[in-house]
Amino acid sequence: MAGAPSQHRKGIVLVVAAAIAWSTAPFFTRLLPFDSWTILFWRGLFGGALIAAILVLLQGRSGLRDFAKMGKSGWLVASLSTLGMVCFIPALQLTSVSNVAIIIATGPFVTAGLAWIWLREVPRSRTILASIVALCGVAIIVGNAQIGSIVGPGTVNLSSGLSKTFAITTRVRLRAEGTFTNVLNHTNLADPTLDLTSPQFGQITSSRSTDFAASRSGQVSMRLEF
Repeated sequence: MAGAPSQHRKGIVLVVAAAIAWSTAPFFTRLLPFDSWTILFWRGLFGGALIAAILVLLQGRSGLRDFAKMGKSGWLVASLSTLGMVCFIPALQLTSVSNVAIIIATGPFVTAGLAWIWLREVPRSRTILASIVALCGVAIIVGNAQIGSIVGPGTVNLSSGLSKTFAITTRVRLRAEGTFTNVLNHTNLADPTLDLTSPQFGQITSSRSTDFAASRSGQVSMRLEF
């Protein structure tokens, strides 16, 4: 197998190149002002077109015929890869890039574990050690939230008041005043749902109803002083 070392080096180069290209995805995803489904649509469209073009370029029509004959195993792999991408893009928008990157880094080790269960492939000791270190990193990053680490949307409020005193006699005065809260009637959203068992976890489903943060309100009063 004279070509084995060359193939091995080529594989390492391709893996390193893929890792570098893949690492740019979080950066560009966070810069895009679009929702997850829009990004997934265009990513899938251009990705599928590029793969089809490479198949035709390298293998001609036979490449497209092989693509159509993937079988159940091939379509299962494609479906799981699609599911991973559908989860990957929204994850970048819902949590920090470091959380997503660390969890993705455990993918090869999870694969090694599944290969040991189904294919009876015994992983090397250094693979097991790397798996333990990666899983510890996931536990530290995901599980180190502290009190006050979740910040709500905040409150924006403009309140005003107006009063006028009328002198009736030297000792009798009439005071008229009006006070208004949230004059601009700005909607102040409540904090997101923090109950992990709730299907609405992480979502904001209501607005604030407390004083100074609720809908616009006002009161007018008159007082006679003597």
